[in-house]
Amino acid sequence: MNSKKRLLYIAIWLLICVLVGSIANYFFGLGFWVAFVITAVALILNGIVAEVEDRVPWGFLNPRRKK
Repeated sequence: MNSKKRLLYIAIWLLICVLVGSIANYFFGLGFWVAFVITAVALILNGIVAEVEDRVPWGFLNPRRKK
């Protein structure tokens, strides 16, 4: 992956965290940084879980059936 694409993905990821942090701050009165960190951790954990699920023998990247 080239560096420009990686920077774009990081910028999008940070933008999502900032937007969700702002929305949570406005609607729920939750502190911006608290909501930002919660969102960032949730996105990281979601990515890890999706990667693990995709790589198991019966997952998306390995479609053969489990015997």
